[in-house]
Amino acid sequence: MTKQKYVASVKEINGQAHFIIKRYSYFPELAGIPEVLDAMGMHKDFMKACALAGVEDNQVIDDLMAALGLVRESGKVVRVYHANHDLELKPHPIFRFPQTWLAKLRWAHA
Repeated sequence: MTKQKYVASVKEINGQAHFIIKRYSYFPELAGIPEVLDAMGMHKDFMKACALAGVEDNQVIDDLMAALGLVRESGKVVRVYHANHDLELKPHPIFRFPQTWLAKLRWAHA
């Protein structure tokens, strides 16, 4: 039965940090056989490096982030208000006066 092992590291290239994720396959029942590099991903974005290496399990990603001392960013909801709070949003006239628009359609087809 093949098992997976993941290794994460950071390397600075041209002044920018690049994340290197490696996925190794190994056979625990066979002694003396070394691990085989199965996939590798390198990118400035940690999540893209994981995608390149084929890491899809969130628990594995969290473990790799913890090993590197990274924290997942969560989304933040920002409420947007109008500058003029007295501004009343009105529906389009076609929805406010449907009988007028229906009459115009009848005139157009007559």
